Amino acid sequence: MKVSETDTLFLPRMDVASIDKEIKATELKLSRLHKDRGRAVGRKYLTCTGCAKKTQIQKVIFLQTHHYTPPRGCTGGDSWTPGEGNWVCSKCGYLSRLYDRDFDLCAIQDAADEVWDTHGVKDLADKVEELRSKV
Repeated sequence: MKVSETDTLFLPRMDVASIDKEIKATELKLSRLHKDRGRAVGRKYLTCTGCAKKTQIQKVIFLQTHHYTPPRGCTGGDSWTPGEGNWVCSKCGYLSRLYDRDFDLCAIQDAADEVWDTHGVKDLADKVEELRSKV
């Protein structure tokens, strides 16, 4: 099957330098949009489940949980799988969960003041206690 230049599947002919320039401009615009989105999400509020007070997302410390997956079969290795996100209220010390169904966790993670990775229940408990000691 012969395809002509007039088919809608093809863009006008561009040289490699022009394509590279267009890619760079698009990547720069995308980078700016991601930063703008992060700032916009950071201005939103999370409501504490414990005290019902609101905290701006850009001021929370986001705790990303990970669950251990043991090795399976002869070629599968063990791994850590990301779970739900959590945050500790800076006003009362309550641990609140964030679920993907309610929030865009990646956006919150990008906008949060700090992100702490936790691996296992004990690690999460230790980090929660550390945050509660600052309340």
